Amino acid sequence: MLTPSSKRQLALLFLASLVGVAADLVGIVSVYPFLSVAATSHDTHRVVELGTAVLLALTFANLYAAWLYGFNNRFMWAEQARLSKRLLEGYLGRPFLLYLQQGTALATKTILSDVNAYVFGGLQSWVRIVSKGLLILIIALGLVRLDPYVALGSVVFFGGIYAGIHRFAQRRFRRSGERKNQADTLRHKFLAEALSGVRELKVMGREAWALERFATQTELSARIGAYFMTVAEVPRFAIETIAFGGVVAVTMYFVAAGGDLAAALPKVGIFTLAAYRLISALQQVFANVALYLVNRPAIESLRAEMATLSPIVSEVEDRLPLEHSLAFENVSFTYPERDEPVLRQLDLTVEANTTVGLIGTTGAGKSTVAGMVLGLLEPDEGRLLVDGSPIASLPAWQRAIGYVPQDILIVDDTLAANVAFGVPQPDLEAVRKACQLAMLDTFVETELPEGYQTVLGERGVRLSGGQRQRVGIARALYHDPSMLVLDEATSALDEATESAVMEAIRGLSSRKTILLIAHRTSTLAACHNVFRLENGRV
Repeated sequence: MLTPSSKRQLALLFLASLVGVAADLVGIVSVYPFLSVAATSHDTHRVVELGTAVLLALTFANLYAAWLYGFNNRFMWAEQARLSKRLLEGYLGRPFLLYLQQGTALATKTILSDVNAYVFGGLQSWVRIVSKGLLILIIALGLVRLDPYVALGSVVFFGGIYAGIHRFAQRRFRRSGERKNQADTLRHKFLAEALSGVRELKVMGREAWALERFATQTELSARIGAYFMTVAEVPRFAIETIAFGGVVAVTMYFVAAGGDLAAALPKVGIFTLAAYRLISALQQVFANVALYLVNRPAIESLRAEMATLSPIVSEVEDRLPLEHSLAFENVSFTYPERDEPVLRQLDLTVEANTTVGLIGTTGAGKSTVAGMVLGLLEPDEGRLLVDGSPIASLPAWQRAIGYVPQDILIVDDTLAANVAFGVPQPDLEAVRKACQLAMLDTFVETELPEGYQTVLGERGVRLSGGQRQRVGIARALYHDPSMLVLDEATSALDEATESAVMEAIRGLSSRKTILLIAHRTSTLAACHNVFRLENGRV
């Protein structure tokens, strides 16, 4: 799941963390000679020198810790951005058939939730577990050298408390992680359904139902998160209280053992500072192990998704224009979730520069034919031939096609950006020409306040249904394709609006190859040929 560059950065972060451990140790160890001299020496100059050195060591350790904290954050957030981009690239590169099977809720959850779980509950947790674990080990060994009885007693006592709590909570953390992962999956699913279906929800008065579905999973996820954070942090409060009592006990022990408070003071001081660092490190190890366990189901889900990703096919400038004919030769196709084939040994030929209609009842296979022409679906049997040959380069063929679906995606941007869809710097001349062919130019120039630079708003709130369809036609024509595929592009329009849109389509007749898929026979009046599909055959 890491790129070679990310692995190098992670190795550097581990190395920097080890240097941070060394800096922490220098800060701790430097206290002992200072306190020894301060307790026994009458040389003020010597005490000031050592005190200054201790302050410099502690300052360096803390400054380095601050730099390391920033380095860690930059790496983790960069990984989060890289993985999110890689996932979206992989989802966009997937075969279209997988979208029909899985929908988009899982992809959204993976990109927005699972990536964070992996980066901050996986990578970051293990960096801290390893570095703080090493710090605990070295501090413990150092304290054993200083006084084995107190050191071993402290490590066993505090470590035992955390080990006991971890053993008690380990299974609960894993189960909580699984429940939270399931709740987050449903939360994203219900949110997407609520926002995409807001019109129907309002008309039917079902807003409360949609809210309740989303709220139930969100509240479950929140309760699990609150439980985890509480269990992960509560031990710290109890142990800090015990630790302060322990400092008093250690002081009494050293005084009792040595009988001289001045002689005991250096050991008490370094034990106090070491205990503070030790407890902080133990708490971080415990909290990060717990964080990993809670996020492990999401991390495994991400790992499984990463294994299914496909790279995006690079954009190509070459085109495979249709010059003579497009032919389906003995084509059969069955969707994975269906038993019966949608297309059954289909034979169909579309001559170049003609307008061909495709009609049939729902389920007859019209949209499946469109999906194959667009290169989104592949035949289970048979071939799709362009000018008598199989398609050699699918991207080159797709570059030669313009597509107008029933529901036009309007992004919250200018009309020019919507027509040039996906082109960072739209060619305004090409935009105007496409709008003229789609019979949209008069509307743009007379009714939109800023013409082609007018922002259309989310989902095209400024446009009527017919205007949205003509934006779709202009978008399809922007790259001057040799073939247009209109899949039920006018089925949601009233007769007058449909007539205006069809007038724009008729203006393209004989200049481009047009495949027009429709339910209504009136839509097909401008076609040279009309094919009726029944049970997957012509």
